Amino acid sequence: MLVAIEFLSFISRVFSLAIRLFANIMAGHILLKILISFLYIIMSAHTCFFIPTIVGVIGISFIVMLEIFVGILQVYIFILLLIIYMGSVISLH
Repeated sequence: MLVAIEFLSFISRVFSLAIRLFANIMAGHILLKILISFLYIIMSAHTCFFIPTIVGVIGISFIVMLEIFVGILQVYIFILLLIIYMGSVISLH
């Protein structure tokens, strides 16, 4: 019974790591899609919205840089947790 519980524990770690990574990536992509769609609507509404368009492009550029930083941070966390999980599998307590 203990072997089954340990096996389930190791499998659930892998799935939780994958789901966490997927959710963080999707959240950033959804945010960018919403902001770019909103900016497109503002740009196509009238040509007199020059200032809001510039502010929107700068804002979206900032969000893209933030998304790149979050991606790098996610890679770091993913590798770190993967090494920890693999170390616990190899050492076998």
